[in-house]
Amino acid sequence: MKRRSRRQEQTQVPPTRAVQQLILIVIMALVSACATSTAGRTSVIKTLHNVEDTDPFSNVLVVSAAGERSSRASFEHEMAAAMTTEATVATAFFAVAGRHSPISRNVLDNAVRTREFDAILLVRMQGRGNEPAVVTYRPIGRHFDLYHDDHEGLNNLLGIDGASTISFVAEFYDTGSAEKIWAIESLVFEPESVAAGVSQQVAVITAELRKDRLVGH
Repeated sequence: MKRRSRRQEQTQVPPTRAVQQLILIVIMALVSACATSTAGRTSVIKTLHNVEDTDPFSNVLVVSAAGERSSRASFEHEMAAAMTTEATVATAFFAVAGRHSPISRNVLDNAVRTREFDAILLVRMQGRGNEPAVVTYRPIGRHFDLYHDDHEGLNNLLGIDGASTISFVAEFYDTGSAEKIWAIESLVFEPESVAAGVSQQVAVITAELRKDRLVGH
């Protein structure tokens, strides 16, 4: 019988435990990366940019149209706090009109006139989806205009509980010209919770506003 050489025997020795553990760790890391690749990810699409190279707006009214009135008030408060700096003061709509006031043209006009707001930030929910890349509900399209369209739809929107994708539209209006001058669509995929998703939206929207010099740093 022909004997195998010592070199042949060495080449057929199975991997050591350390090597096996290393391979297992690498595989688990790859699987984990694939499984969480969309979690918490954000995406921003700019749909309007008609902004002149001027100083930031100094007195902004923040209006939210997403979920129940209590959640809208919380979002407006968080959004206004994030936007406010020495150069820009942002005020939540509910703080001016009250928690139970619907969004209407008369209420907005009165707020702008009495508080002398030079801009309005309208953040409305565009959709929600149960799949990471799908937004299934779009109550109002990107062509909505606060100065030209009916406001009723802003008071009857779907909530965001249980949604794995949260899609908002943020629109910035110059009250002096009564025109929409800036808008983005912002999506957050698979947030850890509704509160986390809202906080991510606030951070994303505020960063875009500052980048385009609509509000101060």
